Amino acid sequence: MIDLPERAPGAVSLLTRARGNAYVRALAVYLGVQALGVLVLALLSAWHGLGLLDRLTAWDGKWYLDIAANGYDGVSGHTPSFEHAALAFFPLYPLLIMLFSGIPGVTPVAAALTISVSAGATAACGIVRLARAVDARPGVGLLLVALWAGAPMAIVLSMAYTEALFSALAVWALVGLLERNWLLAAMCCLLAGTVRPVGGALIVTVAVAALYTAWRESGSQRWKALGCLVTCPLGLVGYWTYVAVRTGDVTGWSDIEQRGWGMGFDFGLETAQWLVRTLATGSSVMTTGGMVLLLAAVVLLLVGVARRLPWQLSLYAAGIVAMVVGTGGLPMTKPRLLLVAMFVLALPIAVGLANREWAARLGGAAALIVMGVWFSAYALTGWQFTI
Repeated sequence: MIDLPERAPGAVSLLTRARGNAYVRALAVYLGVQALGVLVLALLSAWHGLGLLDRLTAWDGKWYLDIAANGYDGVSGHTPSFEHAALAFFPLYPLLIMLFSGIPGVTPVAAALTISVSAGATAACGIVRLARAVDARPGVGLLLVALWAGAPMAIVLSMAYTEALFSALAVWALVGLLERNWLLAAMCCLLAGTVRPVGGALIVTVAVAALYTAWRESGSQRWKALGCLVTCPLGLVGYWTYVAVRTGDVTGWSDIEQRGWGMGFDFGLETAQWLVRTLATGSSVMTTGGMVLLLAAVVLLLVGVARRLPWQLSLYAAGIVAMVVGTGGLPMTKPRLLLVAMFVLALPIAVGLANREWAARLGGAAALIVMGVWFSAYALTGWQFTI
């Protein structure tokens, strides 16, 4: 009989602490659910004769990779194609791809996917911290991470898309607000404004929180909050100003969105028409599912407000939902666009599941994740249009 070497007491203690660490557990849950999503996508991709890597870099991913490789002026071969079309895509993600792909042996695709996975993992760590402000039970945070990682369209968190990067910055900006860390909130909000236009919802949330603190308090907290107020919009305003200068039009960025993708804020008129058509015809699984997800997001937002979530979280989620509902054009992108608010919208679900017996908790979470993972994979394989 072979005697196996015993582990050193220090190693055992370190392993035990790691297993009990909330961040380590959040990373394990997040990466496990995302791995399941990629596996299902691989299976459906093979079924449809598609390459997995091609699916992970599809649609917007190809724009970001091209911008990273050639700059905004060197982008070509995409639809739509007109001068300045590439400026619709915000700069931080392609800039990071360019920087990381400069490392010997790292391709732009590897850089893009690594950034997305790392950003998603960073967001998962922040999510357990946010959940703690609502319910101190560790299981709530882990359930929320699992629900977010397995939400419909959460596959984009492992794709060459910006949702993971934006979510990481948004989550930690909100952590900064709840913990009164104004520097963290300001820096994350500034950077988020260079990733996606929905950074506007985060800016409003951070600005309102900073104004409220500056009004209610004095001394160092007031000055820190005012500094945050000045800093938080600089990323978004700076990029929109850059586009305005490049195009010679103050509304340059929104004009590009309207011309290239037919997207513009219409106070929800086109969304309402889409919902009515879908209810009347139910023309496809994707459109029906998208409608259900949009309506569910509104209901979950109201439930969160009724449950008295921290007002900063509710304001942020309301801003995202309002922008998604109020913007016309490409209605089937709405499930994806809602993802950056799902870690707030799903909070009532996580709390509700945590109140159940372990079997009901596990079964409920698993059912939601399986549906979300399938929807994500189907959107990239069975659905032939943009996501």
